[in-house]
Amino acid sequence: MRRAARLAVLYVLEAVAALLALCILAGGALLWRLAEGPLDAEILREPVMETLTAAVEGETASIGALQVRFDPGSAALVVMADAVQVSDGAGEVIVSAERIEAALALDLLLVGQVRPVSLEADGGVFSIIRTHDGELRAGLGAPQAVSRERAEASASGDDGLGALS
Repeated sequence: MRRAARLAVLYVLEAVAALLALCILAGGALLWRLAEGPLDAEILREPVMETLTAAVEGETASIGALQVRFDPGSAALVVMADAVQVSDGAGEVIVSAERIEAALALDLLLVGQVRPVSLEADGGVFSIIRTHDGELRAGLGAPQAVSRERAEASASGDDGLGALS
C-alpha cells in the first residue's frame, strides 16, 4: 500500500514537472515571436482604453492600431498604440497623440505589477506639473488635463508648471 502511494505521488510530481516545462517552452516561444516583430493586440484594446481613460480622468477613449512586441535589450513588453484620443464627458478632447509606446517591465508583469520602463508619445502634448502641495504629476495633454486641481493652482497664481527637483 505504501509503495502504491509513493508511486502515485511520483507520477503526480512528474506530471506537474512536465506541465511546468511545457509552460516554460510556450512562454519562451511567445517571447521569441514577440522579439521578431510586433503582433496585433486587439485582445488588449478594452483594458488599455480603460487604463488610459482612468489615467487622464477622461470619459471615452479611442485607439487605432494596437500592437505588442518584446524588447530584449530592456527586457520589456512594449505596447504601441496609434491614433490615440481621450475625451471628457462633454466630448472635449483632452488627450490626442498620433502614437504612444509604453515599455513595461516583463519581470514585474509576471508577478502582477505594471511598471513602465519607458514612455514615448509622438504628435501629442506631454505635461509635467507641480501641484500646490509640491507633488509632481505627469501625463498626456495640456497642464489642465493632467490635474483636476487647476482651479486651486490658478487661484494661488501658480500656472501649474514647475521645475523638476
